[in-house]
Amino acid sequence: MKQSPGTQVIQCSLNRQKPVKAAIVIFGSSLEVIHDPQLVTENIVAVLLKVGQLSIGVLSVYFEGDQELHPYLSALQHTTHKLHTNNILVGGDVNAWSQWWGSVSENHRGAEYCSFLHEQDFQILNSGQTPTFEIYRGDRWCTSIVDVTACSLSLLGKMEEWRVERGLTSSDHNAITFSMRLEKALEPLRPVSTRIYNTRKAKWSDFGSHLKANLTEKEITKVRISNALGPEDLENILEEYTNAIHRSCDEAIPKLGSPKYSAKPPWWNSTLDLLKKDAVRKKRRIRNAAAHRREYTIEIYVTAKNKYTLAATEAATASWREFCTRQDRESMWDGIYRVLRKTARRQENTLLRNTAGGKESMSSTYGLEPHNTVFQSEMYALFRAVRLAKESRAASISILSDSRSSLDLLKRPSVTHHLALQIKSCLSEIREEGRKVRLFWLKAHVGTAGNERADELAKQAALTKETADYDKVPVSYVRRKIREGTVKKWQARYESSSTGAVT
Repeated sequence: MKQSPGTQVIQCSLNRQKPVKAAIVIFGSSLEVIHDPQLVTENIVAVLLKVGQLSIGVLSVYFEGDQELHPYLSALQHTTHKLHTNNILVGGDVNAWSQWWGSVSENHRGAEYCSFLHEQDFQILNSGQTPTFEIYRGDRWCTSIVDVTACSLSLLGKMEEWRVERGLTSSDHNAITFSMRLEKALEPLRPVSTRIYNTRKAKWSDFGSHLKANLTEKEITKVRISNALGPEDLENILEEYTNAIHRSCDEAIPKLGSPKYSAKPPWWNSTLDLLKKDAVRKKRRIRNAAAHRREYTIEIYVTAKNKYTLAATEAATASWREFCTRQDRESMWDGIYRVLRKTARRQENTLLRNTAGGKESMSSTYGLEPHNTVFQSEMYALFRAVRLAKESRAASISILSDSRSSLDLLKRPSVTHHLALQIKSCLSEIREEGRKVRLFWLKAHVGTAGNERADELAKQAALTKETADYDKVPVSYVRRKIREGTVKKWQARYESSSTGAVT
């Protein structure tokens, strides 16, 4: 599925072994989206949406009708547990029938999926008997209700207006819409870019006068800087200087607004819009047509749909051809490379210097067992860093980590993880001594020198460390081993048995 401006598409894009059947599309910029690529497959896609203080796990699923349902349900259960939230919303085509979501009858797949939803304490949101799937096959108009929406009990009271929209899309599957009631209106997220001000519209003369006045007000002069008594005094002066710059920018430079995007592709036009509406309108007429006119009505719909599909394909192809013919001797890429060649070479980020002027005062590596998880390694690294901060006796310490999940766990008021408990205990002892320690998250694999150096040390430890400094066994490893042992025993019992019966 292609990603358009103003949207975020989460789908399986790497190591695909079969066609992608599930995806999640986020419109706008009011939701914080967190997704783990390990929880995204061709048939199940999971993301964590943060709306204020509320975290919602959203899953899109497609269960193949000719495949056993149990492996899908096991994967779905595993994925919901990995989201680490009690607020779960699941929707998709399950290829199963049950009266619980409006089908006329129930088959064995419907009974199995119903049982799974009840075990997980998920509540079915489907209401009414409007078909979610409608298609013309041969000389028959086929309809069914195979798309199911379910949520956890904690979200049930927030869900409203669930319904099937027949005229919203020209697909064989009708659209399903519903609303979720929030405590307050959504607000746009802060942009990922660090840019705040629109410097193209800056009034630099006003900025200079405001900055001079602010520096005079705070008594930031060369004499004061020269007479600084130590690093802490310089830090205070630097903070006042930064605040003066911010105030001057607020007074003389307008701030950047939220970016505006259009979800429509560049080749979309009014003709395609009319053809799409015509195809949807003729599809709606099928269910109201008399029996003797139904075949004729279906033929009209198929003709309109094919006409719309052909026009959309031709428009996209023509747009691409126009783009290609526009590129002359200097293509769009040649221009970019020419600019890069003429500009100064980019300087890489350097490591932060300590108070003595050195770049890296020390480094430590630790070994783990093969059964330890990545989360355990990140938590153990934070534990050693906090313990080192406690032993250093420094007045102010900043610890940076690229593990957001570890930092999110430490922010929780109550935790049970033994490393998290030890970290919070060390932090409390440091703060009781009147010292300051702060934890920061930084993005991984973006060229930050300190973070790249930490990754390099981690790889060295994995290759050279023979004795593990941390060897606690995670519960997930125990469960996996128990399951593997059970499967082996079952297979051996099955192979040695004369019949397939088990008593």
